[in-house]
Amino acid sequence: MKKGFVPALLASWLAFASPAWGGGHEGPGGPPEEWKLYVYKGCVYLTLLKEVDVSMEVYDLYGRPISELADGTLPVGYHRFSVTGCLPSGIYVLDFQINDPSWDPEEEFQPHQLIRFVVLRQRFGS
Repeated sequence: MKKGFVPALLASWLAFASPAWGGGHEGPGGPPEEWKLYVYKGCVYLTLLKEVDVSMEVYDLYGRPISELADGTLPVGYHRFSVTGCLPSGIYVLDFQINDPSWDPEEEFQPHQLIRFVVLRQRFGS
């Protein structure tokens, strides 16, 4: 590998907390059919079945807020937020919450979730 070479994948992570594909977008299989929330390869993926008030914030292991990804109403559809662009290597916690008093407690998708994720940085060259 060339000295100072940054793979395209890492370059794509440089946009911090920028929504990539917005609400109302139908995915490859059509409109969303289930609620989803997960962190994968530096991004938070969220699928909403209805318009809801959402708050998402990233914290370090000391409980210090690092970045607010969302705070407000998000439309139905698929959403993606980059979370690793400006974060140094470490372990972080994503605090996700749907603020909806009419949320059905029988719903399988939990309206408040904490997800741990790891950011690993590799130094290229010396």
